[in-house]
Amino acid sequence: MDSPTVQVRAERLLRELVRLHDVLHALFRPRTDVGPEGVGAAGDALSSRQAQALYLIQPKQTTMTELAALLRLSPAAATPVADRLVELGMARRFRDPSDRRLVYLATTERGRDLIRDGNVWEQTGLSVLATALENEAPGLEEQCVEGLVRMVEAAVDGLSGARSAGEETR
Repeated sequence: MDSPTVQVRAERLLRELVRLHDVLHALFRPRTDVGPEGVGAAGDALSSRQAQALYLIQPKQTTMTELAALLRLSPAAATPVADRLVELGMARRFRDPSDRRLVYLATTERGRDLIRDGNVWEQTGLSVLATALENEAPGLEEQCVEGLVRMVEAAVDGLSGARSAGEETR
């Protein structure tokens, strides 16, 4: 039997990546079945982006610009994520006293407790994912994902290069 063409393989990969995107969104969707040991009321549930941001700012204070870059969002898109963490009392914002243009975000005691107690894991599908990983060879998932990310980034870089070359010829 003939092997599939590169175009067919690329189309299959794209379909699977879109499917992976959808599955990841479902995995990190806030759970509604979190019990009283969870964060609390349903209004306290974190989105996957908010949970990710909480983890990212937890080790040290982070500027909003740094947070946006870590989340791979524009600063404007990162602002509502930070707003919600502040609203829930899991993070606080403050300005750098020596440069008032810099706005920092840091976890509060409540945010640190949430991370330490593992409630963020319980609120999302991360705990289920961690259980599934117990049966895999250590590092396998990172190698697979890193390889895919490199391949897709190379394609995006090539696409960006082709677009800018097309714009230059106009």
